[in-house]
Amino acid sequence: MMIFVVMLMLRPTASISSVVAPASSRPLRSVAQACTSVRMSTLHFVGDSASEISVTPGARSLHEWLHSDASSSTLLGCESSELLDDGRWHIRMATVSFFGLELAPCFVVEIERPAVGAREVSVRILESHTEILAGLRNWDGVSRVVASVMERAAFTGRNTLSWRAADDEGWILAARFELRLAVPLPRLVPLPPGFNSVGSAIVRSTCRERVAQNLIDARDAYTEWSA
Repeated sequence: MMIFVVMLMLRPTASISSVVAPASSRPLRSVAQACTSVRMSTLHFVGDSASEISVTPGARSLHEWLHSDASSSTLLGCESSELLDDGRWHIRMATVSFFGLELAPCFVVEIERPAVGAREVSVRILESHTEILAGLRNWDGVSRVVASVMERAAFTGRNTLSWRAADDEGWILAARFELRLAVPLPRLVPLPPGFNSVGSAIVRSTCRERVAQNLIDARDAYTEWSA
């Protein structure tokens, strides 16, 4: 749930974790924030978002599903994934439009499932790289600068799902997504106008949309699994 892009997790150019349905008395809620800072010639974008949704129990428990491998693909929340020999996952997130380029964030992540009794699971970004999909012949000067910067950018973050008993019946499923993007600044090469504000907006919207979509995907996947 994941993307983080993850995302494993950025805002995609095209849409990119029981009977479960948002209750009218307890709607899906989301809070997102982002900040930007420059440290030692590196631009840092930091964002996080939290949301929750009501879950009506099915034939099998939400707890059982989230602690099983059956929930892995939903937790990852990506376009494609590959299980590595060491138990980690390589995932490729949906493409992102960024200053005329099409970027595909790729992550190596780990699904963390604590002891069986714990009511929390998370997906943590361990490594990252960004694929540049636009053709070189179509790039202008700005695109080349952005491509060079983004190829060296690094993502870190975590998406955590937790659940608790609802007042009436079922559970409240909550998600919190934290995403950090570190962008090395090129020497003597000015970044295009709006780079900071666009980067902040992408991180902020990514966190908000990731959390909301992740909960919806989890609802639907749990419904099918527990039927």
